Amino acid sequence: MKCYVFRLMKKNVYPNLDMSDFVMLDSFSKTLKHLPVLATHLDRGKIILQLIRSLFSNRYFYYLSKQGKITTCGQLSTGFCHYYSVNISDVVIGSIWTDPEHRGEGLASKGMQAAINYMIADNWSVFYIDTQETNNRMLKVIENNGFGQSIIHFEN
Repeated sequence: MKCYVFRLMKKNVYPNLDMSDFVMLDSFSKTLKHLPVLATHLDRGKIILQLIRSLFSNRYFYYLSKQGKITTCGQLSTGFCHYYSVNISDVVIGSIWTDPEHRGEGLASKGMQAAINYMIADNWSVFYIDTQETNNRMLKVIENNGFGQSIIHFEN
């Protein structure tokens, strides 16, 4: 299946974004602190995997929640991607998930914007994201968040 890759160069945060329900897990201790919420979404194996990933300084997990339950989440990595090359100073936005009960509410966009704002505040400015050619919802999210046209594609 064909996947499209998009790049965004951004130095200014998305304005007027309510980040009160946004959490960025950027360390092992923070991930441990949020285990009860993670347990509402991830099975035991994925929680262990997330704990292992949180030991690395270039892996991040973020989520938005309502009433203690994850409504949307995503992953970030800095300086690497399994499918295409990026610079050490680039951020790759990984898979994004939204609870089926909350799809269509703009949460994937809000979570992505909050994650980008978080990384901009930490002096990151180049962001990559990829998605399959058939994922029309994510293609719309990518477009609405200013990524523009795809820069390359690959077969997955």
